[in-house]
Amino acid sequence: MISVIICTYNRSQSLEKTLNSLVGIEVPEAVDWELIVVDNNSNDSTKKIVDRNRVHNKLPLRYVFESLQGLSHARNRGINESMGDIIAFIDDDVIIPNDWLIQVFNAFSQFDADVIGGKTILRFEQAIPSWLDSDLQKCLGSFDRGDKVIVIQDRNDGMPGIGANLCFKRNVFNSIGLFDTTAGRTGNKLMMGEETDLIRRILLNKGKGVYFPQMYLYHIADSGKISKNYILRWKYRIGQWDAKTDMLNNVTLNHELRTIFGAIKTLMGNIAKLAKCLVMLDDVNAFKNKAHIAQLLGYITCFILPGK
Repeated sequence: MISVIICTYNRSQSLEKTLNSLVGIEVPEAVDWELIVVDNNSNDSTKKIVDRNRVHNKLPLRYVFESLQGLSHARNRGINESMGDIIAFIDDDVIIPNDWLIQVFNAFSQFDADVIGGKTILRFEQAIPSWLDSDLQKCLGSFDRGDKVIVIQDRNDGMPGIGANLCFKRNVFNSIGLFDTTAGRTGNKLMMGEETDLIRRILLNKGKGVYFPQMYLYHIADSGKISKNYILRWKYRIGQWDAKTDMLNNVTLNHELRTIFGAIKTLMGNIAKLAKCLVMLDDVNAFKNKAHIAQLLGYITCFILPGK
């Protein structure tokens, strides 16, 4: 069985679009599937939306309420409620192609992998600002490592995917544990790192990941996040998580000092580039450098003040 889990918090309108996209989904032969929506303490019409879709769209849909606030709490609840051998996480703001479930099945049939991710393609419902290039679009939930399969067996091989489109074998959670509830988004607080942490633990446990681009879906760009302020906050937070990951992987004081000084040197270079862009009135590249600076500041701050 394949268990598809959607964790949601006060996103009933986008959730309904996601559920509607699942109505015509093609199911692999001789494969059962279930769809679980974990409501993480919403106070909007989430439950009504789920109930309506269960009745009218005849999806194999279950509603679960998780009062402990936080995406990791919701994901862990979904895992505990699910019955599948494969557990697939999708976001509450994605559009699912009809063959997505078949591609999930194909991926795990072809590869003896513990975690498989796919391509996540941003879909904009408004004009794309000139300053939002493909690199910065990652802050909004884009993930694309090309059209070839990538096998991941070491942390240096990169990530197989992001949480909007990420699938696991159930026995992973039995052997290495669940998502870290101290990481990940909590309510409207912009936190992250729970997926990276889990995949790091999988690889340390001699597990294997796969990037399987045929298992793609569309991620609707949230208009409320298409702002320079959001991008800078996201970059700062990802810098913090990069630092935490480096501290876990390289624990010697000598390495930490070299890492901090290297980051400071890079920061000075980006500040110089920013100054040049401002003099040249190059707003687009000026913002790119501001984003790099925000990420470096998050990285350096986490090393110096790890509790912040």
